[in-house]
Amino acid sequence: MPELKSKHPGLIKAATDNAGVLKRGVGKSSGQLRDISGAATGLKQAADMADRTFKDQAGYCEKVIEKYATKVNEIAEIEEDYKAAKGDKKAEAELEKKHKKADGEADKLRDEYNTAVEVFETISDMVADAIGKMQAASEKFEKFTAGGRAG
Repeated sequence: MPELKSKHPGLIKAATDNAGVLKRGVGKSSGQLRDISGAATGLKQAADMADRTFKDQAGYCEKVIEKYATKVNEIAEIEEDYKAAKGDKKAEAELEKKHKKADGEADKLRDEYNTAVEVFETISDMVADAIGKMQAASEKFEKFTAGGRAG
């Protein structure tokens, strides 16, 4: 006749030991959960700010591009006028001056656009950093909880 033997009496010690580990870990997990909460708050703030800023910057970039296109067309007209004025030293000198001024204004608009793009990059980096902090806090907590199961 086979012997009746439950596995459960042997597991009581493992469960008791495990309960002690879990009890000691509660304080540690509370701190880790606060870290997750703080990281989540930071991520939400970064994402909300990025959303607003991206929309504002996109509108700003559109306006700069419109101004830039207008300036490029103005430069093209000056260059055409310059070709037509060939030989008229006074007109050529005046058009060279206008061209230099318009070209400088176009450079400033291009710089303005590039600065706006840098804002996109900075905000993207900030959000990526917040995501990294959230992942790190979550991974730290996950390592703690994965070690707390009874056999």
